[in-house]
Amino acid sequence: PSRESKAALGDPNVQESNSLCVLDVSASPRVITFIPTGLPFGRNTHGGSSPSGVAANGESIFVSNGHNDSITVVNAKTLKRERDIPIRLPGLEGYRGVLPIGLTIMGKRLLVAEAGINAVGVIEDGKVTGHIPAAWFPTRVAVHNDTIYVASAKGFGTGPNANLKESFQADLRKGAVTVFPFPSDLGAQTDRVLANNGFRPAQQTAGKLPEQLRNVVIIVKENRTYDELFGVGARFGVKVTPNHHEMARRWSSGANFYADSEVSVDGHHWLVGSYPDAWTESSLMASYGGQKNFRTSTTAPGRLLFAESNSSVHPEEQPENGTLWHHLERNKISFRNFGEGFELAGVDEGEGLKPTGARFQTNIPMPDPLFRNTSRTYAQYNNNIPDQYRASQLIAELKTMKELPRLIFVHLPNDHTAKPRPQDGYPTIASYVADNDYALGRIMEYLTRRPEWKQTAVFVTEDDAQGGVDSVDSHRTVLLVASPYARPGYLSRRHSSFPGMLKTAFRILRIPPLNLYDAVASDLSDSFSDKPDLKPFDLQPADLSVFDPARAKEPKDPLPSERMDDPNVLRRQHRK
Repeated sequence: PSRESKAALGDPNVQESNSLCVLDVSASPRVITFIPTGLPFGRNTHGGSSPSGVAANGESIFVSNGHNDSITVVNAKTLKRERDIPIRLPGLEGYRGVLPIGLTIMGKRLLVAEAGINAVGVIEDGKVTGHIPAAWFPTRVAVHNDTIYVASAKGFGTGPNANLKESFQADLRKGAVTVFPFPSDLGAQTDRVLANNGFRPAQQTAGKLPEQLRNVVIIVKENRTYDELFGVGARFGVKVTPNHHEMARRWSSGANFYADSEVSVDGHHWLVGSYPDAWTESSLMASYGGQKNFRTSTTAPGRLLFAESNSSVHPEEQPENGTLWHHLERNKISFRNFGEGFELAGVDEGEGLKPTGARFQTNIPMPDPLFRNTSRTYAQYNNNIPDQYRASQLIAELKTMKELPRLIFVHLPNDHTAKPRPQDGYPTIASYVADNDYALGRIMEYLTRRPEWKQTAVFVTEDDAQGGVDSVDSHRTVLLVASPYARPGYLSRRHSSFPGMLKTAFRILRIPPLNLYDAVASDLSDSFSDKPDLKPFDLQPADLSVFDPARAKEPKDPLPSERMDDPNVLRRQHRK
């Protein structure tokens, strides 16, 4: 039977947690002590310090704290913690996101790989004196004969993948090592880093948003690129996605909007304001590669830790200021979540798991605000369950509400696609996308007839763009902006991504930024006007040769759901 448990989850501040472990290896290895680093979990720190890198000399041990943007200094002889060195950016001191990882000592300098801002930080005499540009997501830094070597996990990006034989996102990701001497113009290099990241001016002037807007709906789908729906010769064009195209005609869409992620794991982190840290980025690569997966069948340490393709935020990954859910509760914003945040490791998406589509084998802590404000009747990821069922459950629950929450988050996942199931109304993989489109149309038809519609903005996007190809960049994805105040038929060419969408949502909700990324992101204000059109949305009919909504069954789950983001399946789909 289904049951929920919040007990016996332990103390997040046990000595082994977020600490430097000191070992004696002179004989048989033994633990001498644990030294806490950074800030502990607490009322104002919703995540641990995430110690990510270490460097030492005869006097000091330096530990980078990825979530706190700081370096803990430990006396190498007494093993006593001495101080923390904060890494802050001018005008943005209150936000985290520098994400220090690797460390190395260069004479009297400490060099820090700053993965969050694509730079190497320079620390002298306990203070940050500058930053040097690096490639994308630097994780390690080393020095040899006065030459600096920086390893960046994401190199120089992927570029377009439309004409590549091997077009799958994970296969395109290449790291890079950059080599350079210590710069003589550190000040100029620092200015370049600040400019590259949009930190100068520290706060960009945001465009005007209609003051009437107060409510936000975010609808997240799965894996599609922009070109797959809206490009020339679109794979899932208007025949498959008539409601997407009608929304783009009625309201606004984006042609220069990108997923910050490569796959579902990091995508669903970005979408809830939890920028992926060193643990997330490294473990997802190991999991997707099949080397480190969640396994209940062994007794090996860590067997329950790796997330595989499951994408919800674990406690180890929560940033200092928390996730979207903490941010909303902290600012007293009412919200309701439908399907997001429950794709946890060890999920069973087998037969008969109505209504939620899943059963969990382990008790994994999740953000308490999310736990309390999540629908218990809405089905999460399980592509045996039609998106029609999800739309029905969502609408049924919203109908019970006299007033809608200020923010509604909806995961609508069936455009992820799966194997054809002709007997259930899915003759091709395009049928899943059509199912998703029809469900989206139903949701919009309902929302636009609610009293709150006159003050609502709806943002529709994907969790990543790994499922197909794109002529501009493999990260370019779908963005639809629907609202009475959305500019009709407007195609935005403003460069933005997930943090820009969250920034726009936060501005509508009248709350401050959550982290460094949404604080400086380009928002979506160009997609709005000051002239409302309150005409409701009319559902566009499905092409019955692609998908017949009447044949979409209730979620009986005759077979287990396919593994989410199976790389081999995704590669095959790219070739079709």
